[in-house]
Amino acid sequence: MRKGNQYTIRWDEHVDLPLRAFQLPPSMTKTGKAQTIPMIDDVFDALKESREIQREIAEIQSEGKTSDKPAQRMVADGRVFNIAENREWWSSALEEAKIEKFRWDDLRHTFASRLVEAGANRKVVQEACGHASITMTARYAHVSNKTLQNAMALLNRPKGAQTLDG
Repeated sequence: MRKGNQYTIRWDEHVDLPLRAFQLPPSMTKTGKAQTIPMIDDVFDALKESREIQREIAEIQSEGKTSDKPAQRMVADGRVFNIAENREWWSSALEEAKIEKFRWDDLRHTFASRLVEAGANRKVVQEACGHASITMTARYAHVSNKTLQNAMALLNRPKGAQTLDG
């Protein structure tokens, strides 16, 4: 998903835990077409845990609410991610990891590249990324030198194979 999608998706509208998928309406996609994004097990487990944490936060906040208390930073409002923006924690995480010049969209490039590296068909990667064309997918999916080397090694002759002159 794009960053804007991630911070606007809502539990009841966009998350289908029984189907293990996100359902994005046309208004939320760059292509203007509805998109269904399947969840891998790790995402499904993390979302279930996150939902439980949000329920606990809402319960704690409702118990301690007073009219003179300032607004809470995390308010259970139906969104999957209860913060409107990631600038604060994202910058801190990059600084701590000593990573420079890394954009949120680089995560989409990494996602596409890892799918290709794992052997996924480019059409599948296109669908997973929600790209309108395979050309855009080719721009996102990068092949590592190791994968290229392994693919080229397929052309090696089997050890002990006879040559034409011997």
